[in-house]
Amino acid sequence: MMKWTWQDSEEIAAELALLYPDTDPLKVQLKDLEKLVTDLNEFQDDPGAATRPSLVAIQEAWYNLFDAG
Repeated sequence: MMKWTWQDSEEIAAELALLYPDTDPLKVQLKDLEKLVTDLNEFQDDPGAATRPSLVAIQEAWYNLFDAG
């Protein structure tokens, strides 16, 4: 099983897009996004290591998938 970190924005975004297909990522607050990411089974990084840039990168990657769908 792949173990994701905060740097794996594309992989995390793809999983979030699968789990929450009707959720507009731009309407998810970053604090809520942090919780969604840390709740993923594949996520194994330090939950406290989230940074605003890493969360924004995940949100943008998720939005690109949402917008394309």
